[in-house]
Amino acid sequence: MIQLNWQKSRLLILGSYSFAILISAIFVLIKPNQNKFPKSIALNRWETIKTDKLTYEYELTEGRKYKEEKHNLGMEIYFIPNSRGETLSLMNQYLELQLKPEDIAVKLDSQIGSYGLLNKNNQTYLDTCIHSSGKTAFTSQQFSELANNNLSSRLLPWIFGLSDLRDWSCLWVNMSVSTDDVTEEEAAGLLKQKLFTLLSEIKFDK
Repeated sequence: MIQLNWQKSRLLILGSYSFAILISAIFVLIKPNQNKFPKSIALNRWETIKTDKLTYEYELTEGRKYKEEKHNLGMEIYFIPNSRGETLSLMNQYLELQLKPEDIAVKLDSQIGSYGLLNKNNQTYLDTCIHSSGKTAFTSQQFSELANNNLSSRLLPWIFGLSDLRDWSCLWVNMSVSTDDVTEEEAAGLLKQKLFTLLSEIKFDK
């Protein structure tokens, strides 16, 4: 009887190990590469200037540059893995700026989240990080709140190793428009309108 129970226990242990190995193999084979620009972004009325790359945490990550002729508006979008939503740090590092938190006017919107505005050198800039939930954040604290929402929907894929429990990646958006022909207030309103349009047109991979 004891030997029979031991054989059953051994089979159970071997079965558990085999299952773990199978799940690990599936994880390696089908887990998507997180360091890629989503292919399902289709922006109407925007002309793609070029596909671009930047180095983030020693790895190349993809992005694109756009323009809209009607308002002479430029936009850059980069996929940032493990970003933590530190938008100001991204601006300083990649736009070669030396900004302090007090230089940015952080705006909150109940519909979309938050974004930052900057007026500099006859340009108004709007920057934000778009989470996969479709909401935006400018500060790391705001982004953490987005990453911690709806964890229950990610629990099962996380258990099987198919995704991380929290999604820390973001689309960093940098928009700008000249203030030569418009006031700073008008420029800010235009950029906010374009951000709303952008959010309505981005299709996130699920």
